[in-house]
Amino acid sequence: MQTNVKVEKLDLFNHADSRVAIIVANGKAGFNDVLHVFMTNDALAAWLKQMRQEHADVDFRYVEDFLGTAVNYSIWNDVEGMSLHSVVDASFDVTREDLTPLAPLFDAFGTMTRLKNGRMSMAEASDILKHKEVYFLGTKPAEGQTIEKRDIVFGKTIVGESLTAFLTEESANAFAQKSVPVSKCKLKELVAFFDYKYSVCLEPARSFSIVLPSDALR
Repeated sequence: MQTNVKVEKLDLFNHADSRVAIIVANGKAGFNDVLHVFMTNDALAAWLKQMRQEHADVDFRYVEDFLGTAVNYSIWNDVEGMSLHSVVDASFDVTREDLTPLAPLFDAFGTMTRLKNGRMSMAEASDILKHKEVYFLGTKPAEGQTIEKRDIVFGKTIVGESLTAFLTEESANAFAQKSVPVSKCKLKELVAFFDYKYSVCLEPARSFSIVLPSDALR
């Protein structure tokens, strides 16, 4: 398998919560060491028809899941990579090696979705995510700066009773919708800036957004 597209062009994180069909052959995810993922019903139907004709001895099925889940599987399992089908007779192929730099980002996505689906406790999710580097709107406060002053410095970072944080700089800029400073730090450092006064809303504009209590991020 060879990569035939720049990974950046696929903008995978912005489509992480898209529902996709993932091929399962003879009870195992993938076929011929490649995870085949379908964005459209037409592409799925055409591929299945062809494969069932060419490989009558193989039991082809599919499961529905998030694109982000498919990316995570491709990174951490024994496949050559992922083939993303959006139209009939064409695919975007990306090797596992080219997907691997996205591992921290999609690990965080996986943790967030498991928490939302009740497959992970808040304590477990917080313990993983507090070590992740996140982006926030504003600049790091100077040492000794009061909480009240920090509220002003961070501006739109505080929404309701929560700080907002983002997994990518692009996500932070899209949420701001205007030119504001964007900074980066570990999630546990962000809540510490405010003396653990606020919870954190991670990726507030996404369907997989979660709110983490400050005490769990110490």
